[in-house]
Amino acid sequence: MTKSSSPSVSKMPKSKEVLSSTSGSDSDSEVETKIGKMRYVSVRDFKGKVLIDIREYWMNQDGEMKPGKKGISLNPEQWNQLKDQISEIDDAMKRI
Repeated sequence: MTKSSSPSVSKMPKSKEVLSSTSGSDSDSEVETKIGKMRYVSVRDFKGKVLIDIREYWMNQDGEMKPGKKGISLNPEQWNQLKDQISEIDDAMKRI
């Protein structure tokens, strides 16, 4: 996976808030959903490809939220495979 420059984000959106895309950038976020403290799921276009990004963020010295290294980007096929396995994952969690 290659690094991309993403626009600075001073505030992360509330759960399921739709963001407007920034034109002219390689990576435009369409939706960002908070799933935990400093963790977000975003759907974005990266160089013409749709990605579902599950990522931890961190705060820089200026108080801006920045995407961290901890995370994963899934293409739609991988996302659908994960969704198809949710019940098996839930069952495994109950057994542990």
